[in-house]
Amino acid sequence: MSSLERALLARASVLRQAQDGSISWSQLTKLLAHAAKAGAVIDWGDFPNDFSWSGFPANASPEVMNQSSLFEIAEIAEVDLDPYVEHLERLQEIDIKFRLCIEEDFPSRVTDVSSPPPFLFFTGEFLDGDSEGVAVIGTRRASRQGLEAASRIAGELVVEGRPVVSGLAAGIDTAALSSSLENGGRTIAVIGTGILQAYPTENSQLQRTIADMGLLISQFLPNAAPSKASFPMRNAVMAAYADASLVIEAGDRSGARMQARISSEMGRKVFLYEPIMASEGWAVAMVNDGKARFVTTAGDLD
Repeated sequence: MSSLERALLARASVLRQAQDGSISWSQLTKLLAHAAKAGAVIDWGDFPNDFSWSGFPANASPEVMNQSSLFEIAEIAEVDLDPYVEHLERLQEIDIKFRLCIEEDFPSRVTDVSSPPPFLFFTGEFLDGDSEGVAVIGTRRASRQGLEAASRIAGELVVEGRPVVSGLAAGIDTAALSSSLENGGRTIAVIGTGILQAYPTENSQLQRTIADMGLLISQFLPNAAPSKASFPMRNAVMAAYADASLVIEAGDRSGARMQARISSEMGRKVFLYEPIMASEGWAVAMVNDGKARFVTTAGDLD
């Protein structure tokens, strides 16, 4: 079996596990880490030929497994992976790719999330320069001043050669991503739905444009609808993928505030747009605690 065939089989097996739902995705990540020899990224050409991905155990607990036992499980029912292989091949035909967290070209920054996703669906390519990206984020119900600031600062980031990252929500996210595209910048959207879905629907065309011209990332199954849980999970992956998060406008209970906290906990930089954020108590507290800094232009970001 070639390394490409082995990789496809492994991806199909993990996709089956995720759709089956008999094992949590966090456990699936841990099992993959065991399979990849204690979490090291792998080259499929070097992966053991005798490992049966078709029998990747749906009910095995990582707490009771060690590295060697994963390769010695004998009594596992054979599983038909053809439907999952075909699904991945159909996605590939429309330029949607699928990578496991243990693969060499999976973005290592995403594994900094406290509960990393076992895989990502994406269009485009992960680039080394994305490590300089700035997540420009904020409320869906943005003020005119907030929208103008998001658009202006995203344009300034493009001039500086830094990727603009955001979440494709209405409001601040839309303004930042649209400005990045209009200015010819590297544009990255991390979404809270499956990659075949668009939310909000009015951003469908914007999502397609980013998929064609930049990078679109989803950690969910392709047809997954938005949910209360999916957006905080999206924020965590976005915070990890970017070098810094810049909150333009956000309330106390917003996802942008959550992302600022997560970014700080992961050791990423956090910036807050001063004219809008100075009146928010949580923002002032982050600055006073040394966890964030107020800025007014892209030139203030380091």
